[in-house]
Amino acid sequence: MPLTAHDIAFTYNYIIDNSAYTWAYTQYFDHVKQVEAPDDTTLVITSDRPNAGMLALYVPILPEHLWSKIPAKSLDTLKNVPTVGSGPFMFDQVKKSRYVSMKANKKYFGGAPTIDELYFMIYQSADGLVEDYKAGQPGRRRS
Repeated sequence: MPLTAHDIAFTYNYIIDNSAYTWAYTQYFDHVKQVEAPDDTTLVITSDRPNAGMLALYVPILPEHLWSKIPAKSLDTLKNVPTVGSGPFMFDQVKKSRYVSMKANKKYFGGAPTIDELYFMIYQSADGLVEDYKAGQPGRRRS
């Protein structure tokens, strides 16, 4: 199925409506009041004030025909959720408020990545980041 503005509107509304489970993306939607797709190629975002983060959206778009059936609480572990994408890495594990890990997609059309896995660390403050940096730790906490 082709990607449409309806998929984007669905994704953004899913994030807004399920912020307890979509915590990694909610900051992009501060002050957004409504997201609509009047047709397949038009997306309308209404906000009550400007949000500079909207200019740098890095939100994976979820296909509505698959994800409309997925309860948001499934996002706590990413178990039994459809993973859809074409990038060089695939989701592996999520530890809420700690990290998201990704493994190399060996079938990536551009060739398998030379890195086996990636970790996106989530820090509650800059202090934790600085402590890990000073200790020579890459922030890899797998507990």
